[in-house]
Amino acid sequence: MGSKYKEYETDDLFKLFKEDHDNQEIRDELYHRHMYIADILSKKYLNKGIEYDDIYQVAALGLLFAVNRFDVDRGFKFSSFA
Repeated sequence: MGSKYKEYETDDLFKLFKEDHDNQEIRDELYHRHMYIADILSKKYLNKGIEYDDIYQVAALGLLFAVNRFDVDRGFKFSSFA
């Protein structure tokens, strides 16, 4: 079963999440839409003495914190904030 929020634009989802911060379905949709950021950042540290899986886990956790703290009304793009 897919998320009922897939058809929403990202900024609209962040506005909804700001109104209902306890809605885990919205948070999860936002998180999954931006997982590419964790992947990109993790790949920067390949061959630098850090295991990819370890740094990816830290990046994914940081992404989750960023989704929770982002305020769309400040005018920044989420990718810049994260």
